[in-house]
Amino acid sequence: SCLDAFPQGAANDAVLCQAGTNDVTPRDIVNGSGGAGHWVPGPRLPPGYQAGDANVMYFEDSDALFLVNLRNGAGGASGDVLVTHPLVGGQFSVASVVVNDVAGPFPVHYGFARVAGDYLAAGGVDGGGAVLGDLLSMYAMSPEELHVSTYPAGLTGRSHASFHLLDRPEAPWRYLFAGGLDAGGAATSLVEWGDSQVFFNGTGSLDSFNLPAPRARHETVDLGDSSWLIGGEGAGGPALATVDRLLLNADTTLTRVDGPPLAHARVGFTLTPLPDTEEILVIGGRGDADSPLSAEIIRIDGTAWQPAGRLAQGREAHSATLLPDGRVVVIGGFSDGEALATT
Repeated sequence: SCLDAFPQGAANDAVLCQAGTNDVTPRDIVNGSGGAGHWVPGPRLPPGYQAGDANVMYFEDSDALFLVNLRNGAGGASGDVLVTHPLVGGQFSVASVVVNDVAGPFPVHYGFARVAGDYLAAGGVDGGGAVLGDLLSMYAMSPEELHVSTYPAGLTGRSHASFHLLDRPEAPWRYLFAGGLDAGGAATSLVEWGDSQVFFNGTGSLDSFNLPAPRARHETVDLGDSSWLIGGEGAGGPALATVDRLLLNADTTLTRVDGPPLAHARVGFTLTPLPDTEEILVIGGRGDADSPLSAEIIRIDGTAWQPAGRLAQGREAHSATLLPDGRVVVIGGFSDGEALATT
């Protein structure tokens, strides 16, 4: 099982969970299937790159994993994109980048917000620290070439916001850009939304309103015609326990209602929907004294969060992955400022 200790290594190392068969496929590794497994060394970043702010995109059709929003060896912005292909046994190399049909570099957007399950992102901060309000659409033309299209969108520039797609038969394909940090680094309460024509074609205008309180670095789950904005940080940086539910109405307006508050305020936590049980699981984070150790869970039709066990070691800024058998693997992160090598 890959639930043993996460291997300790140099900062530029990557590791993969090798499934317990000789004929392992990339799908086995990405999905955690294939029986018992173990950690194996993954591709190492080439010299001169840092991936602390990077975003990972895996394209199954081309079996290619791309890293965007990298930094160079001195910590400055890098417009390079790294790719490893195949995922198993490959090494990182510099990919070709085509932006709006012209050869790269990649338009850096640190802290952009991605639509769940898609390679569509909004906002972020460029290499010079300016906040952005445009849209990025990314796809792999081949295992070595990433294509990027940019759209003005007209959003108010923000980083560490959330980007949602809400859909219902009477009001299909409505995109929402919510919260985040403004140009001064302060959390904002602004929500902007519109249909795909506004975002991609620049026709029409965005609608907007303000949440009751600022929210940034939050986690979100989209449930068809509604989104839950959970936790994060508020004005001045305190961790939040509050939940905003945004409901898309048939007339394309939005309604905001209070969601059930978390038992513990959290920022830097993970949120994992458990689809077979219609439950949402949150784990760890930073907030009150119990936040890093605890987990809590709620049914999407429930009224209160319930305890869901405790971690052996408190952690924040970790990752969590849902396995096909319903277990959730929690990897890495930080505890009391120390990087963790455990799962």
